[in-house]
Amino acid sequence: MADLADWRCRIDEIDGELVTLLNERASCAREIGEIKHETGLEVHDPNREKQILDRIRNINTGPFGNDELVGIFETIIASCRKIEM
Repeated sequence: MADLADWRCRIDEIDGELVTLLNERASCAREIGEIKHETGLEVHDPNREKQILDRIRNINTGPFGNDELVGIFETIIASCRKIEM
Protein backbone atom coordinates (compact mmCIF):
# COMPACT_ATOMS: atom_id res chain seq x y z
CA MET A 1 0.00 0.00 0.00
CA ALA A 2 2.85 2.40 0.74
CA ASP A 3 4.15 1.94 -2.80
CA LEU A 4 0.78 2.98 -4.23
CA ALA A 5 0.68 6.03 -1.97
CA ASP A 6 4.24 6.93 -2.95
CA TRP A 7 3.43 6.69 -6.66
CA ARG A 8 0.30 8.78 -6.20
CA CYS A 9 2.30 11.37 -4.30
CA ARG A 10 4.81 11.50 -7.16
CA ILE A 11 1.99 11.92 -9.67
CA ASP A 12 0.62 14.80 -7.58
CA GLU A 13 4.05 16.45 -7.66
CA ILE A 14 4.32 15.99 -11.43
CA ASP A 15 0.80 17.39 -11.91
CA GLY A 16 1.86 20.49 -9.98
CA GLU A 17 4.90 20.89 -12.21
CA LEU A 18 2.74 20.42 -15.32
CA VAL A 19 0.31 23.12 -14.15
CA THR A 20 3.21 25.51 -13.59
CA LEU A 21 4.73 24.75 -17.01
CA LEU A 22 1.40 24.96 -18.83
CA ASN A 23 0.71 28.35 -17.27
CA GLU A 24 4.20 29.48 -18.23
CA ARG A 25 3.53 28.34 -21.81
CA ALA A 26 0.21 30.20 -21.78
CA SER A 27 1.97 33.37 -20.63
CA CYS A 28 4.39 33.03 -23.54
CA ALA A 29 1.42 32.54 -25.91
CA ARG A 30 -0.18 35.72 -24.55
CA GLU A 31 3.02 37.67 -25.27
CA ILE A 32 3.23 36.14 -28.75
CA GLY A 33 -0.41 37.12 -29.33
CA GLU A 34 0.38 40.73 -28.46
CA ILE A 35 3.29 40.74 -30.90
CA LYS A 36 1.12 39.20 -33.62
CA HIS A 37 -1.59 41.82 -33.09
CA GLU A 38 0.95 44.67 -33.14
CA THR A 39 2.53 43.39 -36.35
CA GLY A 40 -0.69 42.34 -38.08
CA LEU A 41 0.11 38.63 -38.13
CA GLU A 42 -2.57 35.96 -37.99
CA VAL A 43 -3.01 34.22 -34.65
CA HIS A 44 -3.32 30.80 -36.28
CA ASP A 45 -0.04 29.68 -37.83
CA PRO A 46 -0.47 26.15 -39.22
CA ASN A 47 3.20 25.91 -40.22
CA ARG A 48 4.35 26.67 -36.67
CA GLU A 49 1.88 24.16 -35.25
CA LYS A 50 3.21 21.53 -37.65
CA GLN A 51 6.76 22.31 -36.49
CA ILE A 52 5.73 21.88 -32.85
CA LEU A 53 3.93 18.59 -33.47
CA ASP A 54 6.77 17.23 -35.62
CA ARG A 55 9.22 18.14 -32.84
CA ILE A 56 7.03 16.35 -30.27
CA ARG A 57 7.04 13.23 -32.43
CA ASN A 58 10.82 13.39 -32.81
CA ILE A 59 11.62 13.83 -29.12
CA ASN A 60 9.06 11.32 -27.83
CA THR A 61 10.67 8.29 -26.22
CA GLY A 62 7.48 6.76 -24.75
CA PRO A 63 5.66 5.24 -23.04
CA PHE A 64 3.11 7.54 -24.69
CA GLY A 65 2.70 6.85 -28.37
CA ASN A 66 3.05 9.71 -30.81
CA ASP A 67 -0.69 9.80 -31.50
CA GLU A 68 -1.46 10.25 -27.80
CA LEU A 69 1.13 12.97 -27.31
CA VAL A 70 0.14 14.80 -30.46
CA GLY A 71 -3.48 14.77 -29.24
CA ILE A 72 -2.42 16.26 -25.91
CA PHE A 73 -0.37 18.94 -27.62
CA GLU A 74 -3.12 19.75 -30.10
CA THR A 75 -5.32 20.53 -27.10
CA ILE A 76 -2.57 22.62 -25.48
CA ILE A 77 -1.96 24.52 -28.71
CA ALA A 78 -5.69 25.18 -29.22
CA SER A 79 -5.99 26.48 -25.66
CA CYS A 80 -2.96 28.71 -26.06
CA ARG A 81 -4.30 30.01 -29.37
CA LYS A 82 -7.41 31.22 -27.51
CA ILE A 83 -5.14 33.12 -25.13
CA GLU A 84 -3.34 34.72 -28.09
CA MET A 85 -6.58 36.19 -29.43
